[in-house]
Parts: sequence; C-alpha cells; structure tokens
Amino acid sequence: MPPRNPTVDVSDWLGELGLSQYVQLFAENHVDGKLLRTITGEDLREIGVTSFGHRKTILQAIARLDGTPPGSASPELVSAGGPERRQLTVLFVDLVASTELATRLDPEDMSDVLHLYQNTVAGEINRVEGYVAKLMGDGALAYFGWPRAHEDEAERAVRAALAISSRIGELVTPTGTALAVRVGIATGMVVVGDTIGAGAAREETAVGEALSLAARLQALAPPGGIVIAEATQRLIGDLFALAPLGEVELKGFGSKILAWRVLGDSTHRGRFDAHVRGQLAPMVGREQEQALLIQRWTEASGGEGQAFVLRGDAGIGKSRLVRALRDAISGQPHSEILLQCSPFHGDTPLWPMLQAFDSSKARPPSATVEQQLAESGVDPAEGLPLLAPLLGLELERHHPMPELSPEAQRSRLLSVLVTYFLGSAKRKPLLLVLEDVHWADPSTLEWVRMLTDRITASALLLLITGRPERVPALPRSLHLTQLSLGRLGRAAVAAMVASRVSDQQMASPLLETILSRTDGVPLFVEELSKELAERGSVLTTDGSPEVPSSLHDTLMARLDRLPGHNEVAQSHRASAGTSITGCLRRLLTSRKSNYACASSSFARPSCCSATAALQMRATASSMPWCGMPHTSAFSNAVAARSMRGS
Repeated sequence: MPPRNPTVDVSDWLGELGLSQYVQLFAENHVDGKLLRTITGEDLREIGVTSFGHRKTILQAIARLDGTPPGSASPELVSAGGPERRQLTVLFVDLVASTELATRLDPEDMSDVLHLYQNTVAGEINRVEGYVAKLMGDGALAYFGWPRAHEDEAERAVRAALAISSRIGELVTPTGTALAVRVGIATGMVVVGDTIGAGAAREETAVGEALSLAARLQALAPPGGIVIAEATQRLIGDLFALAPLGEVELKGFGSKILAWRVLGDSTHRGRFDAHVRGQLAPMVGREQEQALLIQRWTEASGGEGQAFVLRGDAGIGKSRLVRALRDAISGQPHSEILLQCSPFHGDTPLWPMLQAFDSSKARPPSATVEQQLAESGVDPAEGLPLLAPLLGLELERHHPMPELSPEAQRSRLLSVLVTYFLGSAKRKPLLLVLEDVHWADPSTLEWVRMLTDRITASALLLLITGRPERVPALPRSLHLTQLSLGRLGRAAVAAMVASRVSDQQMASPLLETILSRTDGVPLFVEELSKELAERGSVLTTDGSPEVPSSLHDTLMARLDRLPGHNEVAQSHRASAGTSITGCLRRLLTSRKSNYACASSSFARPSCCSATAALQMRATASSMPWCGMPHTSAFSNAVAARSMRGS
C-alpha cells in the first residue's frame, strides 16, 4: 500500500504548476514536501508570493495532495489538536432547484455544473481563509474559526457568502438556466475536530446548534439571498446592510429565532464606527494623549502640517482616540477624509484611496472624479487617466491614457494622489485618517511616505493607526509624532465600568473581577462591562469571567498564532476535562495575565510534557494582550517629540 502522504518534491511540484519561479523562494525558506501541507495564504504572502492568483493556485494544489476539498486545510493541520470546543461561524450553502436541474440535464452536464459550482463556492471560502468542511453535491458546509481563528470570522463568513452568491449568479447551465444559491449563517459554540471514517470517507465532524441553525436559515433565503442569525448579526455590527426578518419559526427549535437578510456592504467607511453598539462610553485614561493629539491638530490647521502615528495592539483604544479627536474638533471649520485599510484587500493596490472619491457609489462617474481633482488642484487631464483603472471608470476621448511604463505610471499616480490630498487641505484644514495601516498594500505604504515628506507647509494632519507589527517606518522629522498606547490604569478601568453598570453592581465583587482580570485593555473592559450591564453577571460556575462572544474570535486568533498551543490545550482538556474556552477564560482570569502562568493553572505535571512546559514559558512574552507592564504612553510621545529632528 502506498504511503498515505507521499513525500512531494517541491521543485518538481512547482514546475508542474507552471510556477518554477518560486523554487528558489521555497528553498530559501526551507519549505519541504512535509511542511508544504501546512502552508496557508498568510504564509505564502510572508515568504514573498505576492500574486493573489499564484497563491490561489498553490493553495488549491496543496488541497489536492491528499484529496481534501478545495479550500480546506490539510489533514495534518486539522487533526493535530483533536476535538475542541470553539465558537464557530457556520456557513451553509445550497444550490437552488438542483433536483429540477438534474432531471433536465444530461448526467455529464449536471456533473460539470456541480463541479463548477463546488469549485466556485470552495474558492470564495478559501479566499477569506475559511474551512470547507463538506461538499455534498448541491450543498456545502464551511467553518470560520477552525482550525485557525481570525478576529473577524463572522465578517469573513458574510463576505464569502456575498461573493458566492454573486459568482454563482453569473453561471448558467448548458441549456441557459441561470444558477442561484441560498446561504444561511449562524454563530455559536460547537465541538469540532473529531475525526470519523477513513480514506475518502474521512471527515472532521462538528456538533452544535449553530450547524442546524445555519441549515434552517438558508431555507428561508430567496434565490441569491443570505440569511443570518442574531449572534452573527451582533458580531458584524453595521459592516453590512441588513433587512430584519423579525422572529421566525424554524423546525426543531423550541422558540422563535431572530433573523436578518444580508443585502450587501454598508456605507460605513470605518470599522470602528460599524462595530459601535449603542452610545459610546466616555473616554477615560487618555487625557494626556488626547491633549497631545489636539495640539498637533492645532498646529496642522494653522498651516504647519503634521503626521501622527498611533500604535497599539488590537483593542487598546486607537480608533477610540481618533473618534475623540473628531468629536473635539467637530465645531471647527475643517474637512475629514477617512481611509480604511482592509484585511481582505491587502493585494489590491491603493485600496484605501478608493474611499476618497465619492464613496457613495461603487463606481463614481468620471465627471464627479474630474470635478474632485480640479477642486484640489490636480489637472484632470493628468490625473483622470491614471485613476481610471483604479476606480473602474470609462475614459472620454479627451482624456487618453499616457504611454508610460507600469513603474512610471505607478509613480505618477502616487504623486497625483499626494497632490490631491495636499490640494484638498488648501480649501480648509484637513484631517486625513488612515486606519489599520497594518493591512495596507505596499503602494499605500509608499504613498504614506511620499505624503509625509511633503506635508510640512500644509493645513493637513495625517493620522495613522496601526498595530506594532506592521507600521511603516518613517524618517524622523519635526512634523512627525509617534505614540504607542499602553494599558489603562486601575482608576481608568473603574471609571469605564462605572459608565456602563449600576451603582449596585459597582459595589459588588464583580467589579473587582473586571478590575483585576482585564489587564487594562479597554476592549476587554468594555465588553465585560456590557455583559455585566445586560446579564447581571459575567461569571461562570467556577467563578472565572465568561468570555463574551465578541472577544472569542480575537482571543482565539491570538492563541492559535502561538507555537505549541494545541499541546497546551490538549493538556488542559486532559487535566480539567473542559474545553478550550476554559483556556480563554483562564487567560482572561490570570492576575498577571501571563500565558505561562495561565497555562500552568490547568496543566498538571502528570499530563503536561516537558516540551509543552518549555513552549509555555517561551511564548509568555509573545502574548500581545498580556504580560506587559503598564507604561505611560504620554511619556513615550514626549520622548518621541524631543527626538524630532535629531
């Protein structure tokens, strides 16, 4: 019998794919045949495979190595951790009128239709790094949040559903019948990763209400429609335009279920605003940072342009500080442009720039863009031909495309965009916000550097937010301030909680739980406070804080990135007999908020190997939301200011 996973010669394998240009790249990064099966899209991007199409080709070929469905993770990656209790967002797709199609089409034609349908569905799920759990003829099941989690799984599921609906809607059968799908999406706790069957029948099972709910919801959707459950709706906020369906009765569910139909992307331009539920809590503990930011705005609006880089981990309050500045200057004459980077468009050159040109329409008419350019001092004859491909515009004859090399055209386009924003600031002071720069494409990062170099004599404040791992390196300048946000102090956390909960709850032991166990991370404090206000308690039966659903994906994504986390989780299950969710609670519970300390609270010597213990100690310092001393962000900013020009 041949080995189940025969060794792959990476060089020959790439050659068969027509991608021999990457042989040296794979060799330099020590990607051999065994490691190949664990490669993800993020890994390929990291080692230098910049082409989206080439990454897709490689990932699909990896999936075929072991006969796994297109877009699914390799068996080694999937099965390594064993069954886990996780929060998943589940997507269920069904091909409309498939039985009727089967009766009218030749079997070979129907087989081709199903093959094309399945590849399209799997391709869109793979594009946003979901997991294709099962392809069942005219149906498909996908998980978002396993085997590897991201902080925005619900959003990824909805984006995949919209893309699937659109792509399938473009397909027709040999007899001219248009295809359509129905999609249902639900979020909840499931047990996932247990393997049943063998060979071609081998599959990883998942058990939980979310799977049944997603399947029932898709039946409610019209052809081409997408229906989501309440938990999913809460997680995506206002990122998408939704139509409420009210309470619906579903077979097998004892009570009515709230449901929404997804109509498309919303008009919200910022991820922060889209996720705000209800009234914002007063900003506390950032008075010095806010004062520094307002001071830079005052200098910029007076004609001394400024660039301000705001660094910090997810949930630390970067976007909240931006919002506070916008509120503080709302009464002053000025204009604002918000450019939002996206984790789904890191391969799209200058994606954030698209939002600067009449974002109310997907494809603004050339006349509108021409007017915007002229008002900002850019010659439309030069700027419009360069922007047209970016915006999907059709050019008039009097605006011919210049004959330039691709590199020269890109350089000219970046210069036009810099001139456009500087020109906008001449009419009135401009607050230009670039959010989440860690997701920006290389061209956008180059535009940032060019604009920063020319910002000095303008009435423009360029405010950049990003996570520490990928913020553009900018040369020191008298007009550049870089600020790293630290955790909140105890008094600030107490003030945040007090703005959300009752006086009685403030006097209860629950307050101490939040104060001591959220480690001063504003997002954790905010979400636990909301849970306390809405439910009256945030504790589980063992006295540890329940992890709110809004934090599950964020914490799980960070845990999944740590080396050895599967072995640690396995040890936890063996010793405590509970779920990986308990691991998250312990991470949130630990007073020191140290991964090694949190892990040692459930890993017993009898079931935790020396390797796992070493991995826990080694990874303690890499946990981005814990184990870091509270530092004064204002002191960092003052130090950065003092180094200007040095």
